[in-house]
Amino acid sequence: MVYIVGLMSLLAAEAGAKQVFAIECSTMAHHTKQIVHDNNYDDIITVIRADFESLRVLPCKTVDIILCDWRGRSPLKDAHFKHILHARDLFLIKDGSGRIFPECLNLNICGVEKEPSEVRKVRCSDE
Repeated sequence: MVYIVGLMSLLAAEAGAKQVFAIECSTMAHHTKQIVHDNNYDDIITVIRADFESLRVLPCKTVDIILCDWRGRSPLKDAHFKHILHARDLFLIKDGSGRIFPECLNLNICGVEKEPSEVRKVRCSDE
């Protein structure tokens, strides 16, 4: 099982972040706290169990970077995009130096046509 919030938090701490807030809405927050503790990053990484819609405050006023987990079926599905914009508006530093990573994504769409089952049945009976 992949704990992406924990992994991203550890990577940020390893890269030199002074403070990391790992936001996780599921029960994975408990596992993320354990991973942070096991890797001796308790003083740098703070795990917060909350969803972005209910999150209104952080232990600090603003953040410099927001790391996003864009994996899954679609970044536009399940309100991921909405949550990132919410976090940006509330927490990202306002002087223009704040960043969101990844800052772009590719959305690949492919049209698929499927014949209705009634058409296939008619063709089979004509043979």
